[in-house]
Amino acid sequence: MVSKSSTELQIQQLKLSHSESLSEERSRYERELKELLVHQEAKMDRFIQECTVKNRMEVAEVEERKNSQIARLIEAHDKAHQELKMYYNDITLNNLALIGSLKEQMEDLRQQSERNERTVAEVTAENRRLIEPLQEAKAELADLRKKLENYDRDRSALARSKTRCKTAEKRLNDHKWETEELKMRLEAVTEERDCLRGKFEEAV
Repeated sequence: MVSKSSTELQIQQLKLSHSESLSEERSRYERELKELLVHQEAKMDRFIQECTVKNRMEVAEVEERKNSQIARLIEAHDKAHQELKMYYNDITLNNLALIGSLKEQMEDLRQQSERNERTVAEVTAENRRLIEPLQEAKAELADLRKKLENYDRDRSALARSKTRCKTAEKRLNDHKWETEELKMRLEAVTEERDCLRGKFEEAV
């Protein structure tokens, strides 16, 4: 009888020990998984921050180049205006040549402006198209985070989701930047066209 009680006690102790080991292992697994998720999220945040800084630097460089180009155009236009004054005695022939040249430039600028507007519209539409897959990827990522107990099974899906999310975000940022660049080019071309139109009207 004593031997049986002792055996049962040993069995209970083994069960208790096994249960405690399982609990500790489960806690350790959950802790490591949470640490991994925090690490991945930190990496994503750093990547987004780096992309933002790079984008700002590129925008500043484009702005500087645009201002330099505008200054050169203004200087070139001022020089052309002075030359017109110097050859005022031959204004009739110069006006005919200038009118023809300005018409061609205005037509070129009009066509370029139309092309830029179409490109901006296409890029904007592409941006809208990319928003939905990005949202879907983020939703899938959030859903996978809720399934920590199935980590082994869902780990590959989570990695693919993060990759799609990063890819979609990168493509969206690229298209946003391309849109901004095209808009700035369109503004520069429009400004040059308006200036040439003014000179054309003065010449006429």
